[in-house]
Amino acid sequence: MKSILSAFSFFILVLFFASCQSGPDDTLDPGNPGGGGTTTSDSTRLKMIIGIDTAFANGIDTSDKYLFQYDASKRLTFIDIYEYEPGQAGVQYHDNEQRFYNGTDTLPYKVVYYVDDHPTLDDIDTVYLTYQNGVIIKDSSISVQGAGNPVRYISVRKYKLLHGMLINANIYSLVGSSLVLTDSITSGQTYLNNNLVHQQDTLFGSGGNEIWDITRAYDNHPSPLQRISLPFPIYNYGFHLAENSFLQFAKSVNNETVTQYLDDGVPDYQENNLIQYKANGYPSIYRLGIPGFTDKIFFTYQE
Repeated sequence: MKSILSAFSFFILVLFFASCQSGPDDTLDPGNPGGGGTTTSDSTRLKMIIGIDTAFANGIDTSDKYLFQYDASKRLTFIDIYEYEPGQAGVQYHDNEQRFYNGTDTLPYKVVYYVDDHPTLDDIDTVYLTYQNGVIIKDSSISVQGAGNPVRYISVRKYKLLHGMLINANIYSLVGSSLVLTDSITSGQTYLNNNLVHQQDTLFGSGGNEIWDITRAYDNHPSPLQRISLPFPIYNYGFHLAENSFLQFAKSVNNETVTQYLDDGVPDYQENNLIQYKANGYPSIYRLGIPGFTDKIFFTYQE
């Protein structure tokens, strides 16, 4: 995706914000960032996420808006995604994601993702998910451009636990009538208190090999993202949610405060995020600590 939330490698959190085109107060006030005292709702299900670029004036400062819908069983069924260009009025892109469930299952068997990347036709990706012990072990993606048009491509990703917390993922693409291995990734992971604190990913692909080393620190507050994320075994790796990665990450129970990145052993950058919390301990505002970014993320919850 083209958005701030895409660049923000994963976490983002909230408070009620009346309109995506009216900016909040720029202070980390203990109450409502738009004024009006403290937040009384104690719900933990996300209603909306809004990204604001504080370098721009109110009215043209919105970068992203995510709206979440749930069914009667409180399962996430629809995400409406609006992307803006800070400094300009109006929506630049409008995407959405639909999730489908079998019976009373709590994990979706199918996700349909509409991507507004084309002047006249949406890219439509239909992804079928296979689970084992609550974790995705395979996703199969069929992509078309515009409903009813011929299939553009088919891809399959398979995930396998090798030993300990070493995970392998292979990516296959349909070439002719056969699935051909095109890329592979191996991820070594370390957990502490149910949070992913260290990850080293080695990507083997047609463009050469690459190693990413990521170290993370967390607060002691609950994350609202875990309950809406899809449980891919490797962070930032799985069909379109790799572009929208904060929705994919279901590994950690708390909120990320510090992230350090190494690219092929060389320090790349470090994130130091500042979080404001609601009375129930859930985040309300996330001030992004990414070098060069002037963004804050506001979260609002279901009443």
